[in-house]
Amino acid sequence: ANHYSDQLQSNGIVAKAYPNPFTNTATIEFALNDYTESVSVEVFTLGGQKVATLFNRTVNGGEINRVEFNAAELANGIYVYRIATKDNVHYDKLLLNR
Repeated sequence: ANHYSDQLQSNGIVAKAYPNPFTNTATIEFALNDYTESVSVEVFTLGGQKVATLFNRTVNGGEINRVEFNAAELANGIYVYRIATKDNVHYDKLLLNR
């Protein structure tokens, strides 16, 4: 059994990003609960400007997915990553600090 699934809420999105703070590249890891559905992963500034679309495709429930956020061209500061399905959204912060 996949111990990752213990953390999943009903219909939930579980995600983590590492390293955080990061210097140039962060990895965002996420999984959905039971459903196979379309997911997008986007990164925004705190002011709401989109700086990256990292992922936009269908994933299988329970499968762990990883995407890389390369911020080499971006300024230091706090960014927000947003993982969204049709019914759920997960937000978290990433600190770029080189």
